[in-house]
Amino acid sequence: MKQRSWIHPMLGALAGWSALILLAFIVLGLLWTPLRPSLSGTLEQDYSIALDGAAQNIQFSSWISFIAISTIASLVFTWLVIKRFPLRVGVLVWLIATLFLAGVSMVSASDVLAQFFLRDTQPGEHLDYVPPLRLGAGALVGPWVASLVYFLFMFVRVEDDPAEELLMTSAN
Repeated sequence: MKQRSWIHPMLGALAGWSALILLAFIVLGLLWTPLRPSLSGTLEQDYSIALDGAAQNIQFSSWISFIAISTIASLVFTWLVIKRFPLRVGVLVWLIATLFLAGVSMVSASDVLAQFFLRDTQPGEHLDYVPPLRLGAGALVGPWVASLVYFLFMFVRVEDDPAEELLMTSAN
């Protein structure tokens, strides 16, 4: 007698893809860290940073680059999910949640790695400081764009032939 599985195989596949997406975004965050804009300065005796020159808007530059990278990665994974899984609302909800968590994981990994660049810095030494990024609404941009693409694919299927639909309506 065959044992019946209590867990649907699609649930296991979605869990595996969640792990893959999270891991890919974490690696992207680690690769993005050295490319993030930083503040240059000298570490003072009281462990404050005396900046070299005028402070630029580092947060905005990091925020925009995060949005661009996470949106492109979200679109790539959305395309892969569209090709692999059936187009259903449940998969769409899973995709939005997974991409949101992946984007937050990307920034968290980048912020943690950026703090390791400051280790063993002594007062009087020159350093480049990458401030932690505050995401705000930027965390939702990648999942939102991905959900729009997925939603459009739910209604406009590539395999649908408009000429075939015209034949069906004219036959009635």
